[in-house]
Amino acid sequence: QQVVERLTMFNRLRLFRNTVNTETTVRTLSSDSSCFRTDREKLKYDVLIVGAGPAGLSAAIKLKQRATENNREISICVIEKGEEVGSHILSGGVLDSRSLDELFPDWKTDSTCPVTQPVTRDRFEMLLNDRLSVRLPVLGPLSNRPRKKQNYVVSLSEVTRWLANKAESLGVDVLPGFPGAEVLFDWDNRVIGVATADGSNGPNSPGTEIHARATLLAEGCRGYLSEQVIRRFNLRKNADPQSYALGIKEVWDVPAEQHQPGLVVHSVGWPLGMGPGGGAGGGFLYHLPVESVKKDEGGGDSNENSKRNSNDDESTATPTSSTSESVSSTSSPSPRHRVALGLVISLDYTNPHLDTFEEFERWRTHPSIQKHISGGTRLQYGARTLNEGGFQSIPELNFPGGALIGCAAGFLDAARMKGMHGAMLSGMMAAEACMRQIKDLDTKVDKEHKEKLKRESEEEAIRTALADMALAEKKAEEEGKDAVVGEDKIGDANNNDQDKAANDVSAATIPSPSTPPVSPSTERLDLVSYSRAMTNAWVWDDLHRARNVRPVFKYLGLVPGLIHAAIDQVLFRGKAPWTFTNRGQDHENLVPAADAPVIDYSSNAVAGPGKEGGSKAARLSNRLFVSGTNHPHSQASHLIVTGKDQGAPVRVNLGHYAGPETRYCPAGVYEFAEEDGSKDGSSGLKKGEKGEGARPKLVIHSQNCLHCKACEIKDPSQVLKWTTPSRGGPKYTDM
Repeated sequence: QQVVERLTMFNRLRLFRNTVNTETTVRTLSSDSSCFRTDREKLKYDVLIVGAGPAGLSAAIKLKQRATENNREISICVIEKGEEVGSHILSGGVLDSRSLDELFPDWKTDSTCPVTQPVTRDRFEMLLNDRLSVRLPVLGPLSNRPRKKQNYVVSLSEVTRWLANKAESLGVDVLPGFPGAEVLFDWDNRVIGVATADGSNGPNSPGTEIHARATLLAEGCRGYLSEQVIRRFNLRKNADPQSYALGIKEVWDVPAEQHQPGLVVHSVGWPLGMGPGGGAGGGFLYHLPVESVKKDEGGGDSNENSKRNSNDDESTATPTSSTSESVSSTSSPSPRHRVALGLVISLDYTNPHLDTFEEFERWRTHPSIQKHISGGTRLQYGARTLNEGGFQSIPELNFPGGALIGCAAGFLDAARMKGMHGAMLSGMMAAEACMRQIKDLDTKVDKEHKEKLKRESEEEAIRTALADMALAEKKAEEEGKDAVVGEDKIGDANNNDQDKAANDVSAATIPSPSTPPVSPSTERLDLVSYSRAMTNAWVWDDLHRARNVRPVFKYLGLVPGLIHAAIDQVLFRGKAPWTFTNRGQDHENLVPAADAPVIDYSSNAVAGPGKEGGSKAARLSNRLFVSGTNHPHSQASHLIVTGKDQGAPVRVNLGHYAGPETRYCPAGVYEFAEEDGSKDGSSGLKKGEKGEGARPKLVIHSQNCLHCKACEIKDPSQVLKWTTPSRGGPKYTDM
């Protein structure tokens, strides 16, 4: 036993040493957590959920529902890095209602539910060039099957706010403004909770440690904590590398005569490349339900986005009368007729000159798209990366102390371009697994409690019998009676005492109604059953059927890829005897700038029908204004250059790839500027001039960040790191 104890201590010390020597932000409890951070407040819950998206909130709601059914008290906490629930969430906007039907069977009768507009019409177009397009049949999984009315056009920001209200009404603690910044581990390398970012509780304030029996990571695509856990536990060892895309989205308020509630339009082709590696992707355009907007006493629109847009128009250069960008200085009318549109660009493209924002600008001006928003008002702008790896790239779902749910695991169906239903189902499955584990552990504790009572009763009966025997022997010696007679009496006393003890034991093993309840178990939850349940769920079958739709475009290009998708989905119904794999990381696909054609975006700067013109910086400034994004200037940048090679962005990214971070970022966060190389800092050069003392420098405007995570994914030198900011970010309300 001593040898085993020494070996155990040796392994723990070795783990501690390796953790300290490894350059990673995932820190164990021994190195930078409860043992050393005594300044942080500590909260304890049964289940902690990181991320108030559809997956996290569905998990919280389902777990509370099951706890009520089983008459159990389960404490649940949901933390969200956005200042409000829904302020950092972005999605295309078509919801498959199957998961919602399981979560709330009577949701259609709930007057507060924002899911009201079923898909009425479905279109699929190929854009041939900047003017022409052709209609294609809507086949296979792309069809939204309007007749079945199970698909709805929604704003995910509104849906998550509604789900948060439902969760809070059930007793869930939903805490917006609590950004998860650090995973906490115990000595056995199990996740025991999360610590929020320092400064999230106020300037210069320490973060908060939230400990839980189970931690569910529902941060969405490329989650900060999720990726750390995936690397630490090697959860992708049996999966392909994840493939990503960047979605850029806007929401417009259009004239009533142009609004067609329930219309869904998808597009492929122009302006993205047609060949293999040329930048796969496509566009979407959804007509949302009519939204009534209350007006304030002064007659103005009380909606925050309309106010922001009105201010934006005052600061924007006045466009020509023919452009759809023109906006009246008065408040927007009520009701609002919203249209959501966006372009999804796969991040496995090869050309480093591709500019994601400029590609979106070109796509938006196509006549097939522009006719839906002409004369309208831009309400919001945003961007977010999404998982496209599909079935082949799903990692192991559970880890010691928790599980991955939603898009943190990659449950996006790229063939149907939907992920909300899969995220919600995964959260519900994780909740069911937590409930099963809690019931099993509580049953175990109850059984152990009864066995303990039985043992204590037996021990008490034996002690009583021995005491009676000793008393009888002493009395026999004093009275000088025959030993045989004394033994007979002692034997009778033993028999009586044993019968009494047996009765006491039976009474103790059956607690009376007045017996206080047994304390529930506090043991960590093991969510292996969640992984097994997901493999038997309908969403798993959907992902398996769609596994070949997305990766084939990388190998064959657009037109052959569409033909293959039709054969795979219509002829084989997703059961083809082959599977395409996702090879390599997205950043590995970039070719040197000298070997790639330069893309001319100068036409976007010219004002005309559907565009306001102006420089990219001016146009981006207007978009960022309506996104509401902001980070306090007093806080440190959450975008950092990691590693020992701090010169990699200039030497590698700028030197070989012409600085792609200035183009793949949809918010203009990264910029290469010239700095003076002289020691005294005075080169005598005017702005724009070059000299021997001037050298390029990467400037990071972190206050503009939309939290899309594209920089981490596409950075060719892999030194740019997105970390959780203590505060700030976009303020979406209609996304």
